[in-house]
Amino acid sequence: MLFNDRLKSALKTALAMVLAYGLALSFGWDKPMWAGFAVAFISLSTTGLTVNKGLLRFLGTMSGILCSLLILMLLTNNRWQLITGLSLIVGFCTYMSGGANRQYFWRVTGFVTTIITFYSIAYDLSDIKTFNLAVLRVQETVLGIVTYTTVTVILWPKSSYRELQTETRHLVAAQNRLQAAYYRLLTQPIPTSDIEALRKAELDSLNRFGELLEGATSDSYPVMEKKRQWRCFHQLSRELHRQLEGWRECIAIADTQHLLAIIPNLPDFEQSLTQLSENRAAIWENSKTIHIPSFILPTFSDQQIPKTDNKRQLIGDYLLYNRIRDTSTLTRQLLLLSMDIMNRKTTDCHPLQAIRKSNVLSLDYYRLAAACRVMVIMWIVFVLWINIRIPGDTAFLMITTIFGCVFTYRMDIPVKRLYWPMAKAALIASSCYLLIMPMLSSFLGLGIMLFCTSFYTSYCYSKPDQILNRVFSLLMLASITSISNVQTYDVIHPLNITLMFAVIITLLSVIIAFCPTSKPKTLSLWLIRLYFRQVRFVFRWMGKTPQGWSGWVNYRAEQFCSGGDWLLTSHRLTPLLQKLQTQHDTSKVNDHLRELIYALESMSYRLDMLIQCTDDTRTRQLLDQRPVSEWLETLRALFDTWIRSPETADRQALTGVEAILAGSEDRLFQNVESAMTLSTEDDEALYSFIGYYKNFCLAVSHFATAMESLRAQVFLNEPIFNKEPSHEQRTP
Repeated sequence: MLFNDRLKSALKTALAMVLAYGLALSFGWDKPMWAGFAVAFISLSTTGLTVNKGLLRFLGTMSGILCSLLILMLLTNNRWQLITGLSLIVGFCTYMSGGANRQYFWRVTGFVTTIITFYSIAYDLSDIKTFNLAVLRVQETVLGIVTYTTVTVILWPKSSYRELQTETRHLVAAQNRLQAAYYRLLTQPIPTSDIEALRKAELDSLNRFGELLEGATSDSYPVMEKKRQWRCFHQLSRELHRQLEGWRECIAIADTQHLLAIIPNLPDFEQSLTQLSENRAAIWENSKTIHIPSFILPTFSDQQIPKTDNKRQLIGDYLLYNRIRDTSTLTRQLLLLSMDIMNRKTTDCHPLQAIRKSNVLSLDYYRLAAACRVMVIMWIVFVLWINIRIPGDTAFLMITTIFGCVFTYRMDIPVKRLYWPMAKAALIASSCYLLIMPMLSSFLGLGIMLFCTSFYTSYCYSKPDQILNRVFSLLMLASITSISNVQTYDVIHPLNITLMFAVIITLLSVIIAFCPTSKPKTLSLWLIRLYFRQVRFVFRWMGKTPQGWSGWVNYRAEQFCSGGDWLLTSHRLTPLLQKLQTQHDTSKVNDHLRELIYALESMSYRLDMLIQCTDDTRTRQLLDQRPVSEWLETLRALFDTWIRSPETADRQALTGVEAILAGSEDRLFQNVESAMTLSTEDDEALYSFIGYYKNFCLAVSHFATAMESLRAQVFLNEPIFNKEPSHEQRTP
């Protein structure tokens, strides 16, 4: 192939950069590098992703200009009031950029506000000049967006729809493989490494699908026409992921031989479920023959489950049965939805339900910590800018704030990895500025120089994980060359810009290094404490209804301060714990870290299933039983201990939980069966609640065991949490 994707992407970026500079210079606009910045930031793999990011950049630019004008109008009399207001706005934008929606919009709003404000106060611009500067920023941004979008639409357009279809096929295949592996696990052992690889592939594909769906909605009419169906498909695919995780959790405690005995047609059901999955994959392969198989899965009844049988065995069997039944229903819904998306006629397609969004308002401490870090960075660089003459002047303030916003959410990426891209870009840009540009007499030579340097940089950093290096290098190229209609040359200029970037990287490295939550160990412990604070809130209000106005206010206040979604917190912990694996070469430590990751994931999914179970009105009365109330009280006390110091978790802390768990199941069964006559539905509710109740205690025990094994090698001697390590702590 003459042109591969890497070469095409570099050519489009280089050509758009030349056109953006050429048009800006021909219009007589000052600071044409702003147009180049827009090209560098929105250059993505597909047209849809580029258009979507370009639109967010334009809207963010407009929002940032309004914020900066508001600050300059109200707070220009006192520089400390101004930096306070500016840091609050940038901190708010940083907090919002950590959410699930419009992250780039909030990021652009923050740094455009910083740029306009600092330019105005540094050069003491009048109101008219500040307004003209804001208009120029909008013009340059729109020019860069339109230029790159036009180039990518005309030259090798790459629709997101095809990539979305390809990723959908990969997602369906990954889910089918994982589902088949879990079913095989019912009858035969499968290596843990194989299951882990399948889970990782399925989750990566699911995340990639979500990213491509946003881009395809912008550049593909078939996706835009059925946007609701595609989003529902994404939501159901995430729910299928959760159900498959439930399989993994329930298989570990179920007696699969007994399950096969009480459901004799389970192999036939597995065959029909496999056909459903294969037909769902065939739809995305454009197969013409699609058959929807029908099957009947027997329900648990009094004849199939004698009340004198082993209760613990029935709990695991019933939970696994529920997961299998729900997975089959969900797979069928995905099959029918896939047929609707691909315009396959079906008479068995139910109307789509509205996508429910959580309306719970809660304070995300992880994002709040990121916002505080950015605000601290802004204050430090502002004080340095006032008292010390730093190369770059206002550019030092603006660029430090921009990269502070970027790295505050990427604590796993060391800032020092930018030193080498900085050195390479500085060498190239300085050579062009000092040796080539003074010899040029027309835009033809300047355009060739821009094309070559932009192409080389984009080609060298073409991988998705190198996007930060590419943007940083292009930023340095534009800053050092400083191309303008009235071009001036200064031998010291490249040195000043390079020194400014070196100071920025060093300063950010030092600030982040001394940040209390910068290291993976301390950040992991902090997130674990946050995780248990969220879980404690769940158990505090489990089965309770706020009474009166004051009770409702108290409930909402605790909900707001609880910290948000525990499942999101456990997901944030995973990359940090994986980074710790790379820092410790001992295989035993890696095994313990992997166990800790599995324990946290298990607790999250089991807690989620437990809450879903308690939503059933037939299980609420079980929460009033004495064994359950003792269990809740013991867990709350345990969580209080772990919130204060998660690294002290050990088996001794679980003595109360295990003692209650040992005898409470039988007592709970006896109390309920003697107090009421259970119908089939009540019997199912009882099995579900006690099963999740038991499983969560086992997950807590698993977490404590893994944490105890790790603390001596990884989490011990941490200055933030353990000033003086206890000599009684044991090592594995």
